[in-house]
Amino acid sequence: MQVAAGDELPVLQDQLTVNGHAFEARVYAEDPDDNFMPGAGPLHYLATPTPRHDLRIESGVRQGGWNYNVLH
Repeated sequence: MQVAAGDELPVLQDQLTVNGHAFEARVYAEDPDDNFMPGAGPLHYLATPTPRHDLRIESGVRQGGWNYNVLH
């Protein structure tokens, strides 16, 4: 917000270093029998890697009976 208000960044681009990486994936529920319109229903299977000190898994869903709806 401060930068958007016109304040300067605290560091320059060439002062930044790369430390790791990130990957993001989104799951969409679409109905192929209905022109791939968004659909909702139970999430029967979900597998993620086991979290470690160098791996974080963030998910708003869990496997089993939950009605997944991508629009919510």
